[in-house]
Amino acid sequence: MVELVLTAEWQKARQWPLIVNYHDLDGANHSTSYWIERYRKRSGAEIVWYTGADSVAPQERYGGRCEIEATWDDGARLMREERFLIVPRKATRIHGRSRCRRSS
Repeated sequence: MVELVLTAEWQKARQWPLIVNYHDLDGANHSTSYWIERYRKRSGAEIVWYTGADSVAPQERYGGRCEIEATWDDGARLMREERFLIVPRKATRIHGRSRCRRSS
């Protein structure tokens, strides 16, 4: 899915590598926070995490917070300190200002 959305042409225009991690597919699941720290320590590079717009849309069921803040391990810190590449999804609408939005 990631390779379909972030095409080679798109990546080339931004001149930064895309790393797709398939490690969690065959067993243990690790948090986004775990992977960001692991890649940062290994490479020293800036990490930009890819996620769908539904993850950052404020939701009533989370008291107006987004899924990342409400359910992800270390979610509030991730939203404050990390960079996300937000990919729109047809069913997701984000109205007004969200605590989950960040400028780069």
